Amino acid sequence: MSNESPKRIFQRIASSLGFSGRDRTFFMKCGGSYLICNLQKSLGSRSFYINGGICYIALLPDEDLEQSPASAYDNQTARFPIHVDFRAENIPNTPINQAQIDKATSNQDTSAIEKIIFIALDSMIKIICNHGDREEVRRLKRAKIFPAIINRQV
Repeated sequence: MSNESPKRIFQRIASSLGFSGRDRTFFMKCGGSYLICNLQKSLGSRSFYINGGICYIALLPDEDLEQSPASAYDNQTARFPIHVDFRAENIPNTPINQAQIDKATSNQDTSAIEKIIFIALDSMIKIICNHGDREEVRRLKRAKIFPAIINRQV
């Protein structure tokens, strides 16, 4: 069993899947949008959350285009906007859930963490790059298939 941290595993897998970014936030362009993923450490435990976001390029004012999508989850006032916000376990048909993440981290099971992160990021790519346009995201939300937080302008 390796001692690689979830953050390092996340960075390695995100990069291998074609994401760009830094630290805990990575992104990729999918057609007219950016898919943004973020590894958020849980407060009070070893666990973590995998956040996802969609930013529609057509909805961005010019000043936002100067920001890097890697700043989307920064705790700063000037950060890249996210139009649709979700957690990896809320992606339709994903086989992962938060209980699995919590169990893998509490057991320090690096291979399970690696598998979970790969499935989460791969699922994000598949759903967002294939079904991430504004109309489809709203349809999935209305059908209660994708419980995302959707910005009003979407």
